[in-house]
Amino acid sequence: SLPIHCVGFAFAVHCDHFDLVANRGGLHHGSAANRAIRDALPEAFAAACEAVPEGVASRALSLLGDPVADSFWRVAREGVLERLGGVACARTQAGARRPG
Repeated sequence: SLPIHCVGFAFAVHCDHFDLVANRGGLHHGSAANRAIRDALPEAFAAACEAVPEGVASRALSLLGDPVADSFWRVAREGVLERLGGVACARTQAGARRPG
């Protein structure tokens, strides 16, 4: 079975090329390939926000959830938040969107 772990995001991160630990129940956190996949998440998430503003961008902050406990994924969440600084994903009182 593939590893399925809740790390705090309200979306799934799927990749056929994750390096798994021997029991296939988790990710190998020391893997350069896994770090590269994780590090691509902020750009991919921001691109999804820009491509689907009413679907993804309008829910961006709730999709990111609370700070993640797993330090491996915490780096990705922080990168997404930094990247969202230029994406209109938060509503103002007037209803307009502004960068996060």
